[in-house]
Amino acid sequence: RWMPSAWYLYVSSLYWASSVLVGVGIGDHDMVHMTTTEQLCVSGMLITAGAFWARMIGVMVGLVRDDFNDNFTKDMDDFNSVLRNQQVPEVLRRRCREFLIQQRQNTSLDASQRHMMKNVSPALEAEVNLQLNHWIDTVWYFR
Repeated sequence: RWMPSAWYLYVSSLYWASSVLVGVGIGDHDMVHMTTTEQLCVSGMLITAGAFWARMIGVMVGLVRDDFNDNFTKDMDDFNSVLRNQQVPEVLRRRCREFLIQQRQNTSLDASQRHMMKNVSPALEAEVNLQLNHWIDTVWYFR
Protein backbone atom coordinates (compact mmCIF):
# COMPACT_ATOMS: atom_id res chain seq x y z
CA ARG A 1 0.00 0.00 0.00
CA TRP A 2 1.30 3.47 -0.96
CA MET A 3 1.91 5.93 1.89
CA PRO A 4 2.48 9.55 0.85
CA SER A 5 5.44 11.35 2.31
CA ALA A 6 5.05 14.30 4.65
CA TRP A 7 6.41 16.61 1.93
CA TYR A 8 3.77 15.40 -0.54
CA LEU A 9 1.00 15.96 2.03
CA TYR A 10 2.21 19.49 2.80
CA VAL A 11 2.43 20.43 -0.88
CA SER A 12 -0.97 18.88 -1.62
CA SER A 13 -2.48 20.76 1.31
CA LEU A 14 -0.94 24.01 0.09
CA TYR A 15 -2.30 23.35 -3.39
CA TRP A 16 -5.78 22.59 -2.07
CA ALA A 17 -5.84 25.61 0.28
CA SER A 18 -4.56 28.06 -2.34
CA SER A 19 -7.06 26.86 -4.97
CA VAL A 20 -9.95 27.17 -2.52
CA LEU A 21 -8.88 30.56 -1.11
CA VAL A 22 -8.26 32.13 -4.51
CA GLY A 23 -11.69 31.02 -5.63
CA VAL A 24 -10.74 28.49 -8.27
CA GLY A 25 -12.26 25.71 -6.23
CA ILE A 26 -11.46 22.03 -6.25
CA GLY A 27 -14.19 20.66 -8.49
CA ASP A 28 -12.14 20.64 -11.68
CA HIS A 29 -8.83 19.57 -10.19
CA ASP A 30 -7.29 16.15 -10.29
CA MET A 31 -4.76 16.38 -7.47
CA VAL A 32 -3.98 12.70 -7.54
CA HIS A 33 -2.46 12.74 -11.03
CA MET A 34 -0.29 15.81 -10.41
CA THR A 35 3.28 15.55 -9.29
CA THR A 36 4.51 17.39 -6.22
CA THR A 37 6.42 19.83 -8.43
CA GLU A 38 3.30 20.59 -10.47
CA GLN A 39 1.24 21.17 -7.35
CA LEU A 40 3.93 23.44 -5.92
CA CYS A 41 4.18 25.48 -9.15
CA VAL A 42 0.41 25.83 -9.53
CA SER A 43 0.10 26.82 -5.86
CA GLY A 44 2.68 29.56 -6.39
CA MET A 45 0.85 30.81 -9.47
CA LEU A 46 -2.49 30.78 -7.66
CA ILE A 47 -1.12 32.69 -4.68
CA THR A 48 0.58 35.21 -6.99
CA ALA A 49 -2.61 35.67 -9.04
CA GLY A 50 -4.68 36.08 -5.86
CA ALA A 51 -2.28 38.69 -4.49
CA PHE A 52 -2.29 40.53 -7.82
CA TRP A 53 -6.09 40.51 -7.94
CA ALA A 54 -6.34 41.77 -4.35
CA ARG A 55 -3.87 44.54 -5.17
CA MET A 56 -5.87 45.57 -8.24
CA ILE A 57 -9.09 45.77 -6.22
CA GLY A 58 -7.28 47.83 -3.58
CA VAL A 59 -5.95 50.23 -6.21
CA MET A 60 -9.39 50.68 -7.78
CA VAL A 61 -11.03 51.37 -4.41
CA GLY A 62 -8.22 53.79 -3.57
CA LEU A 63 -8.70 55.66 -6.83
CA VAL A 64 -12.40 56.10 -6.22
CA ARG A 65 -11.81 57.25 -2.65
CA ASP A 66 -8.99 59.60 -3.64
CA ASP A 67 -11.08 61.02 -6.49
CA PHE A 68 -13.85 61.84 -4.00
CA ASN A 69 -11.35 63.46 -1.60
CA ASP A 70 -9.56 65.27 -4.44
CA ASN A 71 -12.83 66.76 -5.69
CA PHE A 72 -13.65 68.07 -2.22
CA THR A 73 -10.13 69.45 -1.79
CA LYS A 74 -10.20 71.09 -5.21
CA ASP A 75 -13.62 72.58 -4.55
CA MET A 76 -12.41 73.95 -1.20
CA ASP A 77 -9.30 75.44 -2.84
CA ASP A 78 -11.42 77.09 -5.53
CA PHE A 79 -13.85 78.39 -2.93
CA ASN A 80 -10.99 79.83 -0.84
CA SER A 81 -9.50 81.50 -3.90
CA VAL A 82 -12.80 83.14 -4.84
CA LEU A 83 -13.34 84.43 -1.30
CA ARG A 84 -9.76 85.67 -1.08
CA ASN A 85 -10.03 87.43 -4.47
CA GLN A 86 -13.29 89.07 -3.39
CA GLN A 87 -11.50 90.24 -0.21
CA VAL A 88 -13.89 88.47 2.16
CA PRO A 89 -12.58 88.82 5.74
CA GLU A 90 -10.57 85.89 7.10
CA VAL A 91 -13.01 85.26 9.94
CA LEU A 92 -15.90 84.81 7.52
CA ARG A 93 -13.81 82.62 5.22
CA ARG A 94 -12.91 80.38 8.16
CA ARG A 95 -16.55 80.07 9.18
CA CYS A 96 -17.49 79.14 5.61
CA ARG A 97 -14.79 76.47 5.51
CA GLU A 98 -15.92 75.06 8.86
CA PHE A 99 -19.49 74.95 7.61
CA LEU A 100 -18.54 73.10 4.42
CA ILE A 101 -16.41 70.59 6.32
CA GLN A 102 -19.22 70.00 8.82
CA GLN A 103 -21.73 69.66 6.01
CA ARG A 104 -19.53 67.06 4.35
CA GLN A 105 -19.31 65.10 7.59
CA ASN A 106 -23.06 65.26 8.09
CA THR A 107 -23.76 63.99 4.59
CA SER A 108 -21.98 60.80 5.56
CA LEU A 109 -25.10 59.73 7.47
CA ASP A 110 -26.45 56.76 5.61
CA ALA A 111 -29.88 56.67 4.03
CA SER A 112 -31.45 54.59 6.79
CA GLN A 113 -30.52 57.18 9.43
CA ARG A 114 -31.98 59.98 7.32
CA HIS A 115 -35.11 57.91 6.76
CA MET A 116 -35.46 57.31 10.50
CA MET A 117 -35.12 61.04 11.20
CA LYS A 118 -38.21 61.63 9.05
CA ASN A 119 -40.23 59.54 11.50
CA VAL A 120 -39.48 61.62 14.61
CA SER A 121 -41.27 64.77 15.63
CA PRO A 122 -40.00 68.11 14.31
CA ALA A 123 -38.94 69.14 17.82
CA LEU A 124 -36.84 66.00 18.29
CA GLU A 125 -35.39 66.37 14.82
CA ALA A 126 -34.38 69.94 15.66
CA GLU A 127 -32.67 68.77 18.87
CA VAL A 128 -30.76 66.05 17.04
CA ASN A 129 -29.72 68.50 14.33
CA LEU A 130 -28.46 70.93 16.94
CA GLN A 131 -26.38 68.15 18.47
CA LEU A 132 -24.99 67.10 15.10
CA ASN A 133 -24.24 70.63 13.91
CA HIS A 134 -21.95 72.14 16.52
CA TRP A 135 -20.92 74.92 14.14
CA ILE A 136 -24.30 76.60 14.62
CA ASP A 137 -23.20 77.73 18.10
CA THR A 138 -20.56 79.94 16.47
CA VAL A 139 -23.12 81.94 14.47
CA TRP A 140 -24.09 84.98 16.53
CA TYR A 141 -27.58 85.15 15.01
CA PHE A 142 -28.53 81.68 16.33
CA ARG A 143 -27.34 82.20 19.91
